Amino acid sequence: MVTRTKAFKYAILSSMLLIVYFVGESQLWTFDWISMLPIVFFVIAFFLIRIVKSVSFWISKNKDINYRWMPFLIQITAIVMICIIPSSNRNKRYYVGTTNLASIKQSDCNCHLYVEHYSVFQQGAWRTGLNAAYLTDSINFRKYLGVYDEGYGRVQIKCDMGAIKVEIIDSQEASREERNTYSLDELKTSHKFD
Repeated sequence: MVTRTKAFKYAILSSMLLIVYFVGESQLWTFDWISMLPIVFFVIAFFLIRIVKSVSFWISKNKDINYRWMPFLIQITAIVMICIIPSSNRNKRYYVGTTNLASIKQSDCNCHLYVEHYSVFQQGAWRTGLNAAYLTDSINFRKYLGVYDEGYGRVQIKCDMGAIKVEIIDSQEASREERNTYSLDELKTSHKFD
């Protein structure tokens, strides 16, 4: 029976470790990334070794065990689950501040919109960190805009007849620039809170 084999038990263990790490990583990586490095190396190395052993178990000559592919399937399921887990760039645990767009001259926005900023990665003395930006009216929606470098980047928003033009600029990396346009009416009627 496959459930009594070491391959099955290690597949469960390595998959659970990987999922627990990625769920915890989205909460802890922001400020404690240095202490997380040895853990990430161990978890990923252990998982990769076990997935190779699962494949080896599956193609082994031991034909009397049914469902030999099950350990491999468990580990593939773990990878799929990790792809579904929200990115740490959307972590709203470390609030930085809110900007009222009406108070910014270049935004030309009189529609009671705000940009909320959350720290998603801190590098301490080495470099500046990263902040995530969310556009919101605090009642109907909160839209994830993206991530910008807190020292060199900025979020620029302009309102134009119900269209909200968002530009995320990183002055250190000239190639990194994101531009999107959103309909204010669609955002308000969606009632979606990212």
